Amino acid sequence: MQIEHCIAKDIEAVITSYNQGNMILEAVYSLCNQTMLPARIIIVDDGSTDKKSLDVLNNIKTNPTIPVSIFIIQQPNGGVSAARNTGIRKTETPMVLVLDGDDKVEPSYIKQVRQLFLFKYVGNYTKRTYRNRP
Repeated sequence: MQIEHCIAKDIEAVITSYNQGNMILEAVYSLCNQTMLPARIIIVDDGSTDKKSLDVLNNIKTNPTIPVSIFIIQQPNGGVSAARNTGIRKTETPMVLVLDGDDKVEPSYIKQVRQLFLFKYVGNYTKRTYRNRP
């Protein structure tokens, strides 16, 4: 039986990674267990050199159980800020969730943050527009 997932088409996640082994997999799974999935997960590997980390990244690429599109970028080590910037530049959505490879988020995180953002920046704008009319 296939599970239907609710996807937030306006949010992508960027995960940075450097020699983090299985921790990167835990970060990916925490995004895959969201009540509202991101449209895509971009993993930026910042020049990992240990075999375990490289194997985990290769397994993520081919894992058919991951319900979200995964895009992995491998670049020479330039530091976490450079890795974040690389990932953010590759996004195609107005909202971006940035995680380090050892981060995990609670299952309702994306849904809650998206609702707050939409209310604050979309809902209030609409209310102000109508309130200021003569």
